[in-house]
Amino acid sequence: SPRGRKRLPACVKAAPRIARALEEALAEVTPPEDLRRVGDARLRATLEQIEESLVRLQWLQATLQEALEGDGGS
Repeated sequence: SPRGRKRLPACVKAAPRIARALEEALAEVTPPEDLRRVGDARLRATLEQIEESLVRLQWLQATLQEALEGDGGS
């Protein structure tokens, strides 16, 4: 039998990094007029990345919730 702890799934290990990245991104409020200086193309690309990340996070959230419910919540 293998020794030691089971390897954590990548999504479990990544969750704290995601939270830290969000904290860093939101550490200071950037007013819309400052964001406009970035340029429309960059803002659109950033918005697309955020929207894609939201879809993936919602999928991950549902998967983790299903795992908790399937385990009886233990």
